[in-house]
Amino acid sequence: MARLLENPEFRGFSDHWGFRIRACRPYRAQTKGEVERPVRYVRGNFFYGRDFVSDDDLDVRERRWLDEVANVRVHGTLGERIDDRFARARPLLGPLAPHP
Repeated sequence: MARLLENPEFRGFSDHWGFRIRACRPYRAQTKGEVERPVRYVRGNFFYGRDFVSDDDLDVRERRWLDEVANVRVHGTLGERIDDRFARARPLLGPLAPHP
């Protein structure tokens, strides 16, 4: 198996925020899809065909899209709304570390 090449800056980021870097196995769609599919969903369903005049415009429109579209749809694999699932998970999440 190939050796994992770590980026020292990302390692520092993960240490600060308290998560472990876990690389997906190469050529294993079952694991990589879980990571990459949400990016494709956002690109195709939010960014595609939209122009933004500023970062503030992007933030406002993205928040509206999350609240009205993305987080209220029934997820195909999970079979439930994203915001309902997050509401159950939220009490189990630990606090974020203070900013460096």
